[in-house]
Amino acid sequence: MKTLLLTFAFFLMLTNMQGQKYQPGLNLTPGDVYFHQMESEVTVKQGFGPREMELSVSFDNEIAYRVKAFEDSVYELQVHYENMSMKSETPFGNMAFSTDSDDENPLSFLLKEMKHKPFSIEMLKNGKIRRVEGFDFLLHEAMDGFEQISDLQMQQSRQQIGETFGDNSIKENIELVTAIFPETEVAVGDQWTINTRLESLSDALLEIVYVLEEVTDTSYLIRGKGKFETDPGEAEFPMGGIPLAFDVEGTLFSEIHVDRQTGWVIDSEIIQVISGEVTSENPETGETMVIFMDMTNKTTITP
Repeated sequence: MKTLLLTFAFFLMLTNMQGQKYQPGLNLTPGDVYFHQMESEVTVKQGFGPREMELSVSFDNEIAYRVKAFEDSVYELQVHYENMSMKSETPFGNMAFSTDSDDENPLSFLLKEMKHKPFSIEMLKNGKIRRVEGFDFLLHEAMDGFEQISDLQMQQSRQQIGETFGDNSIKENIELVTAIFPETEVAVGDQWTINTRLESLSDALLEIVYVLEEVTDTSYLIRGKGKFETDPGEAEFPMGGIPLAFDVEGTLFSEIHVDRQTGWVIDSEIIQVISGEVTSENPETGETMVIFMDMTNKTTITP
């Protein structure tokens, strides 16, 4: 009888453990600084008609987040890049740019000018970003040091870089890592859904279903599975004065370890696979070009 009671108690304990609820989320300390090393490897195959081209781009950025204040469930963060680098391989040649490079090329100059320059982020406890402020200004300020290009080229470059790498782009890139938490308590095996509208390059919808896979004394293991598609009729983006219309869809898979005490992402791997078409129309000639595109993006995060 004693053995039966002990066995029953053991299974009851397991049941309680499995049903235990948790509330993953940010619990950052004002005054502390948190870091992410973000590495991305992007491979793109694109072409029009019989012509095809494959290229790859890699990014390696170290980002520091200083918690200045926490008020009304909002973290005020001062953010800056510790280091930045970029490499590309294309049929036209290979290039490398870095904050540590001695090269005088414009992009390395731009990265160096932005190193350690702060901008502001307001982030909620669920990892969603309410506001990014100052990154656009940093880009424009850094470009003021360009002496090799004309005023017209400067204006065009500012517009293109601002459209591609501005406040919205920074918000979406960081949220992909941080905006992963449920609104309510969850048990191991529970799921929740995060919906995001991406506006930096094209108007697109991203839906990710997350699941709490495992809980240890020090961390949560969260996995995500998502789908991505452009909003028909809305996914237009001007580049260099030429409007581009996107018709793409894709998938996303992520595996994320989160510190239980702080809610900060310890490490993460995110894989995105996107395919579809991009249509451009020359406003002067009316000529239309349809470009097919297949893209894979693997992003890893370490502290």
